[in-house]
Amino acid sequence: MKTEARSQRSEVKGQKAAAVVPMTSPGAKKGQKLTRYGSASGLPGQIVTFANRWRENYNPFRAFAIRKAVELIEAGQRGDYALLQWTYRRLERAYPTLSGLISRCEAPLLNFKWDIKIKGILPKGFTDAEAEAQQQTLRSAYGAVDNLTDAIRHLHMAEFREYSHLQKHRSGDGEVYHLEPLDQWMICRDGIYGDWFWNPDSRFTSQPAITCGESNRIGGDALPLEDFIIRAIPRPINEIALVIFARWALVAKNWDAFIEIYGVPGGVIEMPQNVPPDKEAQYEQSAKLVAEGGVGAIPNGSKYFPNDGPRGTDPFTPRIKTLDEDLVLAGTGGKMGMLNASTGLGGGNQSKTHDEVFQEIAQSRAAAISETFQRQFDAEVLEREHPGEPALVYFDLSPSEDVDVDGLVKNVVSLAGAGWKADEGWLKEQTGYELEEKEEPVDAGGTPTKKEIGGRKSETGKKEAAIANRLQELSTAGDEEFAAEFAAFNRDFPQVGRILNGNSNHDERGKFSSADMGGGGGGDAKARAAVGKTGTWKTLGLQPAAQIPPDEAAPEMEVPDARKKLSEDYEVPTPLGDKAIFGPGVLKHWADKKKTEADIANRLRFLAAAEDAISKPHEIWENERTGTRTFIHITKDATKSRVLHAWELKDGKLESFISISDIRRRGDKHREGRLLYAR
Repeated sequence: MKTEARSQRSEVKGQKAAAVVPMTSPGAKKGQKLTRYGSASGLPGQIVTFANRWRENYNPFRAFAIRKAVELIEAGQRGDYALLQWTYRRLERAYPTLSGLISRCEAPLLNFKWDIKIKGILPKGFTDAEAEAQQQTLRSAYGAVDNLTDAIRHLHMAEFREYSHLQKHRSGDGEVYHLEPLDQWMICRDGIYGDWFWNPDSRFTSQPAITCGESNRIGGDALPLEDFIIRAIPRPINEIALVIFARWALVAKNWDAFIEIYGVPGGVIEMPQNVPPDKEAQYEQSAKLVAEGGVGAIPNGSKYFPNDGPRGTDPFTPRIKTLDEDLVLAGTGGKMGMLNASTGLGGGNQSKTHDEVFQEIAQSRAAAISETFQRQFDAEVLEREHPGEPALVYFDLSPSEDVDVDGLVKNVVSLAGAGWKADEGWLKEQTGYELEEKEEPVDAGGTPTKKEIGGRKSETGKKEAAIANRLQELSTAGDEEFAAEFAAFNRDFPQVGRILNGNSNHDERGKFSSADMGGGGGGDAKARAAVGKTGTWKTLGLQPAAQIPPDEAAPEMEVPDARKKLSEDYEVPTPLGDKAIFGPGVLKHWADKKKTEADIANRLRFLAAAEDAISKPHEIWENERTGTRTFIHITKDATKSRVLHAWELKDGKLESFISISDIRRRGDKHREGRLLYAR
C-alpha cells in the first residue's frame, strides 16, 4: 500500500493555487552549501517546514523543572541534541550570570590577533624560502575568508554548547571564502562518539542514519568531512548551567512570592465592639484596604496587627549566591579568585583579578581554537598548494603584546652605551615615535669630525647610510653623468665633497676604487676583508642583517605590470660587471614549484626591489656546489625594514626572489657560501 507524504497547504485569498510545504527537508546534495538557518529561517523566498515553524514558537522554559533538565541531558548523551540545543539557546539569553560569563570570556578572545607563524625549527632538508612560501599561502587563504571573527566566536561557543560546526563555502576553484556557523539544534550524532549528521528539520532522533538519511551524514559522499571544521568539548559549561538554572529559577520564583507577602507591610485589623450591623460591610471593606497597605478610614477603637516575617534570616540571597558561584567556578576552570566579588563578574577591587583570569582563559581557548584550524584548515590548504611538504607554518591566535615603551627606551639607551645600536625601523614600530638622529657638531673650519671615508665609521650621524649609497652611485656613474652627479653630491654633503676633491685617487673620469668608497659604515672593513672567503656571515665576522644600514625601498609594482615585464627577457647589471637576466624563467620556476597565485602575486609586487637587489646589493654569496649566486639587499619603507633575497643561476638567469619582513629573525638565513661582494 502506497503511503502519501503529509503536506501542509496554505490558502491565500484571491489565489487559486495553494503552496505545498513539505513536512521534512530533502537530503543534502553533493557540494550543497548549508546555512545556519537550515529550513527554519523564515527568510523571504524560503520554505519553512511545519516542524520548525512549531519550534520557533516553542518556549522550553514553560513549566521547566529539574526533571526536564535531566531528560534533555540524557537525550544529548544519545546524540539527540535538537531540543537540548534549542534549550541552550534560550538559556544563554535568560540566565543573566551565564550571559555575562559568555560575554566576559568572548571579549578578550575576539580582540586577539591571528597570524601565520613559521615553526622555530624546520625539518631537515627544508629551507626558509619554502617556509616563507607556505606562510604567504596560508595568509592569503585566511585573508580570503569573509567572516573569520564570526567563525572564531562560533568555535569558542563549543566551550558552552559542547560542539560547534563550520562548513567551508568554496568558490569555483575550490578556495574557501566563507566559514558558515551551523546552528547546533540542526546537528545530531550517532551516539556519544559516532558520526555527526545534518538535521535540517531538527527532528528528535537517536538513530540519525535512519531519520536523517545517509545523504546528511557529515563525512559521507554529499557532505565530505574536509568541508567542515568541527570542535567538540568533553565538559560543556551549559550542561552544568542548565541544572543550576532550574534551581535558580525556582529560588527566584519563591523569592518573588516572599516579597509579595512580606515585602509590602500588611497586617490584620480588629474592628471595635458594637459596630452597627448596617455598617459592618462598609467597615470590613475599609479595613481590608488598609490591611493590604492601601489608604482609607477605619472606625475609632480599631486595632492593627502587622504581619511578622516567617523567620529571622533571608534564605534566598545566600542560595542564589551559591548557585551563581557554582556556575562561575565551572565557567572559569576553577579560578577561586573569581569568587571574591559577587558572581565573580562585578567590578571594584577585584576587577584586575577578573581581567587577568579572563585573559588567561581566553589564551587557553585561543590555543585550542588555533589547533582546530591547524588540523582542519591549514592541513588541507598546505597539502593542496604545497604537496609533499610537511607543515612548516601554523595558524596562531594570540593577544597583541603591549610594549612597555619606557622600559624599552631605557634598554635601548643602555645597549647604546655598551656599543650596540637598535634598528631604527623596529624602534619606530615598537614605540610609535618618529625618530630623528641628532646631528654631531662640526669644527669651525667646516671639516667633519673624521676625514677618512674608507673602512672607518663616519660620525656624521644619520647621514652615514645616505653618504654610502650616494658614493656607490658615484662609483658606477658613466662619464657623461658623473659631473652632474658629483655636483649634486657636493651640494648635499659639502664636507665630504671637499675631502674627495682634495684627497682622492679617482681616475680621469672620477671613478673611485673600492678603497676610496669605503662602503656603508662600521662593519664594512671586515666585509671587504672577507670577500673571496667561504663561510657564514657569523664565521666571517660580519654584522647581522638587522644592523646593516638599509636603503630606501623601491616602490611596489602592480601585479599585471610586473607579470607583463617578466614576459620577455631583459638584463640588469650587477656590481661584479656582468648582468643578470630577468624573464619568463622566473614565472616558470614558480609554476614548477606549484606556488599559489596569491604567493606569486605577492612576490611580483617586489619586482622593482628584486632589480635593486641585483644592481646594488649589500652582499653577493655563491653556492660553490651549484654555482648559484644569492643577492642580499636590505631596504626600509615607511613602516618596516625588509631583506630581499634574489637567486641567480650560474648561467646568469634569475631563478627566483622573495621579500622577508622578519629581518631580525630570518634576514641572515641565506648569508652563507663564498662571499663574492660586500658593499
